[in-house]
Amino acid sequence: MTVESRPIHEIAKDIRKDWTKIDPRTNEYLKCLERMDRVNDMVGMEYGDMVVAHFLAFAAPRWRGEVARKIKAELNLVLQQYNLNKFGLDTTSYRG
Repeated sequence: MTVESRPIHEIAKDIRKDWTKIDPRTNEYLKCLERMDRVNDMVGMEYGDMVVAHFLAFAAPRWRGEVARKIKAELNLVLQQYNLNKFGLDTTSYRG
């Protein structure tokens, strides 16, 4: 089952609104998210799914709270669906 996702740049807008003290490394990935519509977009020479994955890796230990949990879950779902559709990989059992 595929769930329709919001554009990535809208998710990024919600992140920016909630998370006010973003470290510089994570902020670079957030800037890329702000330029994306979908996870399969390219941002410069970077694949969109990798941008989302790297953002989540850097944001996971630093960004907390209810909004953070909801948005991280939303981005993880987007990645899971992308991996399932593109590669036939079910990544729901991975909890990184």
